[in-house]
Amino acid sequence: MTILVVFCPCTLVLATPTAIMAAIGNATKHSFLVREGDALERLAAVKKIAFDKTGTLTYGTPRVVLVHSALPSLSDNELYRLCAAAEHYF
Repeated sequence: MTILVVFCPCTLVLATPTAIMAAIGNATKHSFLVREGDALERLAAVKKIAFDKTGTLTYGTPRVVLVHSALPSLSDNELYRLCAAAEHYF
């Protein structure tokens, strides 16, 4: 960096956008979407975060964690089998 500053003082001007784009890229790798660099800079001053109760925070990969049949005559394994058969055609 020192050599570049000697030859081209505008290198420091180019470093800021490069650092912001690198930070946005790193955040995206961790499933954190940032729309613009200004939002990323303001995020540094955040002390508390509140989330709504609708469950909008996800990992982006839905998965089934539990299945239970509401019908007493249909076992959980049978429900899995029927869902897998229906999903096979989609």
